Amino acid sequence: KIGEELKSINLDEIDEEEPVEHNGEYFLPVKKKIPSGSVVIWRNVSAEEKLKKLMVIDPELGIYNSKFMKDMLERELDRVNSEGSQMALALIDVDPGENGPSLSEIAQTLRKTVRNFDHVCRGDRSDFALLLFVVDPDKIDAVGHRLFNVLKKLGVDKVSIGLTLSGRSPSSEAMMKQAQRALYVVNARGGNDISIY
Repeated sequence: KIGEELKSINLDEIDEEEPVEHNGEYFLPVKKKIPSGSVVIWRNVSAEEKLKKLMVIDPELGIYNSKFMKDMLERELDRVNSEGSQMALALIDVDPGENGPSLSEIAQTLRKTVRNFDHVCRGDRSDFALLLFVVDPDKIDAVGHRLFNVLKKLGVDKVSIGLTLSGRSPSSEAMMKQAQRALYVVNARGGNDISIY
């Protein structure tokens, strides 16, 4: 049955680097040339894919870890710069308070708040780092306030957010430092605010 369903995939569109997901299992297509054309062998790579996910996912919170965030920031910054578009980096520190939500609840709320192509990650020097794509520079303030308000509504006692835009950053390291400076400004003022660098 799996073979029948995988057979229906257009062979010309197959990417031999990208596994195909089917019922929770992952199969990597391997194209072989034969005299009458091509044949595809489907190799089950589920174990390898699960291991890859473990390497980029924070096991406690179920979001991307800080290493993935740094790698993704570098890759995506190169892409958006070449396309002439903008992305934003938001660093978030939280103090849930005595009866506040858990970090896991906060992480899941952030995931539901951002769009499906944005990334919620563990921060390096912050609790969370968000990579936000296709951002209108004129609306970055509104984005920061929306994140702030969602977390306050969740019951987080103290929320501090530092944001920066890719257009002001020559490199991923510079972008990270700018967001860290913005977050530092908020924390120095006592938190519970946003700052944009």
